[in-house]
Amino acid sequence: MDWISPVSGLVGALIGGGVSLYGTRMTLITQLEGQYRQTHMSLEQAAAAERGRITDLLAPRLVALIEYVREWQDRPAIDPERPNAPRYSGFEAEWLRRLMDAQLAALEIPRDDVRDLFAEAFESFRWWRGSTAALRSPLDTLEDVIEYLVMCLFAFRRDVPMPEPTAGMEGARESWAAWKADMGE
Repeated sequence: MDWISPVSGLVGALIGGGVSLYGTRMTLITQLEGQYRQTHMSLEQAAAAERGRITDLLAPRLVALIEYVREWQDRPAIDPERPNAPRYSGFEAEWLRRLMDAQLAALEIPRDDVRDLFAEAFESFRWWRGSTAALRSPLDTLEDVIEYLVMCLFAFRRDVPMPEPTAGMEGARESWAAWKADMGE
C-alpha cells in the first residue's frame, strides 16, 4: 500500500490546485464585472454629458429664433413708415443670420435621426420667406416648428424617442412638398 501515499498527495495537490484556480477565476470574474459596470456607467455619464453640452449649445439659438418670430408677429401688418412695403420686408437678413447660427450648432448632434430632423426643419425655414409656401405657412407655423425642435432637443438630451410631429411640423413638411412641386422637383 505504499503507492497510496504518493497518489493521495498528488490527488490532494490536484484538488487543492483546482479549488484554488476556481477561486482565483471567480475573483477575477467578479473584478472584471465590476470594472465593466464602472466603465459602462462612465460611458453613459460621458454620453449624457455630451448630450447636455449639445443641448446647452443649441437651445439658446432655438430660443433666439422663437423670439425673433414673436417679434415679427407683434408688428403691425402695415409699416406706417413704409406703407407699400411687403409684410415681411426686413425679416430675412436677421432671420438667416440666426438660422445659420442654429444650423451650425445642430451639426454637433451625433444622432443621425435627430440631426436629419433639424436639417429638414432648417431647410424649410430657409425657403419659407421666398416661396409661395409662405402664403400657406404663417409665422405661427414657424414658431410651432421651432417649439417642436425644442421638444426633440430635450428628448435627445434625455435619450428618449423623439415626440410625434406637431401640426406645425406636418404643415411645414406639406408646404415643403408643395414648394418642391411648384419648383418642378
